[in-house]
Amino acid sequence: MSAPADPGGTCSSTVNAGVSPIPPATAGAPTPRGNAEGATGGATVTVNRDNVLRIAKLFQDEADRMSGRVAARREELTSRPALGDPVSRAMADVLNWKLVESADSYANRAGQYVDELYRTAAHLTAAARSYGYTDEDIVQALRRPVPAAAAGGVRHG
Repeated sequence: MSAPADPGGTCSSTVNAGVSPIPPATAGAPTPRGNAEGATGGATVTVNRDNVLRIAKLFQDEADRMSGRVAARREELTSRPALGDPVSRAMADVLNWKLVESADSYANRAGQYVDELYRTAAHLTAAARSYGYTDEDIVQALRRPVPAAAAGGVRHG
């Protein structure tokens, strides 16, 4: 798979991946020139037509790996009362809220991190299209169907 010719000269994107243990608001889609808007923290990755698909695959693979780990650990984080007394039940409820159930629980934050990795992969596939890659090229590079547009949040599976 070779990169298509760039009729307008050299084209490069810088993408601030915005991935951190507690993900920020969703970063905007990368454009052929400039930075993704709204991203904070994380590493800056310079993307060009020669590496965009390789970088998208790295994000996709890491998201897949982390998704499985987060799902496996969610059940392990669930606390059950040690005894049948009211204090044990209350303590289990508090722990479950903090670790699994609340919107900003540890398990949900880890899931948000995974979602951010998937969104970044989708942004990178959009950038690949702007460089002239076809859906067929993207499928071949990612070894899976093309990720959905990142606007509404990308679901994985």
